Amino acid sequence: MSGRTARREPVRVMVVDDRPVECDGVPLLVRDDPRITVAGSARTGEEAVRLLPELRPDVVLLDLRLPDMLAPEAVDRLRRVMPSVRLLVFTAYGDHAAVRTGAC
Repeated sequence: MSGRTARREPVRVMVVDDRPVECDGVPLLVRDDPRITVAGSARTGEEAVRLLPELRPDVVLLDLRLPDMLAPEAVDRLRRVMPSVRLLVFTAYGDHAAVRTGAC
């Protein structure tokens, strides 16, 4: 693997979105892939920050706009709790102001 060791355990993903279609849909999309496991989900930024140490994901799939905060604030708070976690921010809103700020 070009200088890297092969990963034997699946990548642990935490889904953070207030819409059930994402929180429930992501596990369905990856259920047959042994390389990925959904560690859990959260519906708000506060809940994600609280659950992060317990769930210990490798990756957080984070909606840009949550009911209690935007992704830049959530990213900052999640990184303070677990600096090594990888964060992937997504949105359905291509013209959202937070996307243009580059804050994520």
